Amino acid sequence: MTNSKMKKVIIRFPNWLGDCIMAAPVLTALRNAHPEWEVTLLVRGYLSQLFRSDPRVDHVIELKDKSDSFNPTGFFELADELGQAGYDTGIILPDSFSSALIFFMAKIPTRIGYKAQMRRFMLTDALDQPKKIIHRSQKYLRLLKSVDVIPHVDVEPEIFPDDESRQRAELLARGLDRYIVITPQTNAPSRRWGYDKYSKLIARVVKALKLQVVLLGAENEYDVVEKVGSDSGVQFLNLAGRASLPVSYGIMKEALCFVGNDSGAAHLAAAAGTYTISISGADNPEETRPLAARGKIIRSDLPCISCVKNICPRKDVPMECMHVISVEEVFEAVRETVDE
Repeated sequence: MTNSKMKKVIIRFPNWLGDCIMAAPVLTALRNAHPEWEVTLLVRGYLSQLFRSDPRVDHVIELKDKSDSFNPTGFFELADELGQAGYDTGIILPDSFSSALIFFMAKIPTRIGYKAQMRRFMLTDALDQPKKIIHRSQKYLRLLKSVDVIPHVDVEPEIFPDDESRQRAELLARGLDRYIVITPQTNAPSRRWGYDKYSKLIARVVKALKLQVVLLGAENEYDVVEKVGSDSGVQFLNLAGRASLPVSYGIMKEALCFVGNDSGAAHLAAAAGTYTISISGADNPEETRPLAARGKIIRSDLPCISCVKNICPRKDVPMECMHVISVEEVFEAVRETVDE
């Protein structure tokens, strides 16, 4: 298809933090190729804060959060709003049926996305799914070929926090000495290393390396994160739910390193340029590893590794991929990073 007449593009961004970070190179590639295009993001409410000050984006439209009940009236109203806005092209990054439906109902002339979930009829440019596993960031970038944009394969994610968030993060960082960031919680049970292990790691980092530890997480994770920190028996700073995503980004940027499970926070740390230590098990790094210029993935070599299941299916030794990763191994990764 030709892009000669395109001026107004809307991009349906993914629903999760990690996927949004992996999708960020799409904005860079699109803006570099066509700085004159008007680019709008359609993104979940809590994720919109990452893009409000993004120079690659002209407008941000917030989607109702998935945690809220589905509102058919709101869905139709949004479709009508998008239809009246005059977008000529919609790029749909998620594979979900609903993400294609909203652009279809809005009657956006060009609708680009992957064939999935019986939504082929709603797309004007329906791409086949990749035949082999590729990194999700590359999967998103491939969609741009339909608008004649051929991005560089080494495009890295960038985030542009607003001035207020950046200043708040700087103030928090000034109140700390040398510190690392840890996120001990993640949504999928199969990706959890273990709260007791995190408590022991925090204690070792503080006592042996004389570092401070900042714990981050979502608002609904505060109590769990607090218990992990308290069980360590040492001082820590719990900012779970107290720091917005842009502020968390700024805190990560000044940290000596980041330690966490396979989660959106690991991708945020990588985007901040922080040395990222990812504890990997059920996830597949080939597809979803953090795009960190500096980092290390700690994982076991088991037949069941990278099962990509949210709940471990094994009955003989459940969660073995997590259990075999020791506190010592992760601590040594932190120590080596700090020594550098």
